[in-house]
Amino acid sequence: MRQYQLAIVEDEPHTARYIQGIVEATNLFRIAAVCESAEELLTLEPFPDLDVLVTDVKMSGLTGLELLRELQTRLPQLCSIIISGYDEFEYAKQAVRYQVMEYILKPITPAELTEILVRARERLDEIHAKKQTLRKLKGAYQVNRPL
Repeated sequence: MRQYQLAIVEDEPHTARYIQGIVEATNLFRIAAVCESAEELLTLEPFPDLDVLVTDVKMSGLTGLELLRELQTRLPQLCSIIISGYDEFEYAKQAVRYQVMEYILKPITPAELTEILVRARERLDEIHAKKQTLRKLKGAYQVNRPL
């Protein structure tokens, strides 16, 4: 089973621990980082090769949406999940612009987050399988090209 990496960016430590506990219980992802701010994540050295980001939308400094904008070019295949205490249409609209996989409101249940994590894992497995198939096809093309 391929090991995907996940980061949690949440400015409330108890919420970050709660999310971390749920992620660890699913055993679907390796937690690469738990950060209290977007800036903390962006300055990690070496920067982790993330597959999934779980972030709060509203934090001091950069917001979760601004973090996604920063990560778009670095990690184009990133599956992002926004957890928010704010039921504001403008945030949801911006989330769509950044191709957020899920926008969920606090309080979040373990079952709800687990279901989302399973879908993220399935999406990543599908992307990985397509990349493998493409690599095989390119390899076969190179081998058979002289023919």
